[in-house]
Amino acid sequence: MVANVCSEFNEEFEELDVVDHPNLAAVHFEFLPVLLVDGVQVAIWRVEPQTLKTALNQPHL
Repeated sequence: MVANVCSEFNEEFEELDVVDHPNLAAVHFEFLPVLLVDGVQVAIWRVEPQTLKTALNQPHL
């Protein structure tokens, strides 16, 4: 779903596994999955397409 929405907005995304990134695990482990857009948390536990679309419509930093 994330890949499809990002494609609609001509945006790239990177999926990271907390197993490979202990610093992220320390911060986000209890909220997995977590979705960050430009470093800002926009969704936890459940990622809905409209939530991602709304975040991608915001001005980028």
